[in-house]
Amino acid sequence: MLSDADRKKAADILMAAEKDRKQAVQLSKTFPDITLDDSYAISREVARRKMAAGARLIGHKVGLTSKAMQRSSQIDEPDYGHLFDDMMVADGAKIAHDGYCRPRVEIELAFIMGKALKGPGVGLPEVLRATEFVVPAIEIVDARLIDPRKIMDTVADNGAAAGIVIGGRPVGPRDIDLRWVGGIMYRNSEIGRGERRALPHHRAQARADPRAAVRD
Repeated sequence: MLSDADRKKAADILMAAEKDRKQAVQLSKTFPDITLDDSYAISREVARRKMAAGARLIGHKVGLTSKAMQRSSQIDEPDYGHLFDDMMVADGAKIAHDGYCRPRVEIELAFIMGKALKGPGVGLPEVLRATEFVVPAIEIVDARLIDPRKIMDTVADNGAAAGIVIGGRPVGPRDIDLRWVGGIMYRNSEIGRGERRALPHHRAQARADPRAAVRD
């Protein structure tokens, strides 16, 4: 467990890396005693500073939703990050590569909430009732810490969330089977395909984790 001073130092490192667009040494190396609770506290500290500077919290990023990815990261729940208004990118916009440290893109689903969710005791039915609609999205992920990263590094680094593009036709969360949603990406006219086949749980289930509901 880290001291409050070390947590603030870690937040300084992450914010400097993001500002300078230059990856920093993994926090798990700089602070060998870091725990997952420390990582969430560091992520919240960075979020607090951004909001104090004028950023507006608009949602949360949910990662590691599959059990296979959780096992590979040695955790038993999804990880979570913050989404701010200045991370929104217009559909069809051009994005400068040098605006990030090491950007990548991932196909996602965005759950647009009609009602607030607050745990504990949030389950799949509550998530579906609170969701107004679901839209396809592209997440821009950016590692502010160098590889190889441990789960403590990723969580502290806001789950690597750096931007989000929302587009497509909104659909009701119960109008389609979200377990079978696929996506196609193009890069320089070449097609790359990514699918989530036969997920063992509903895509909304990650939003229903009762432990996650009390993180912030």
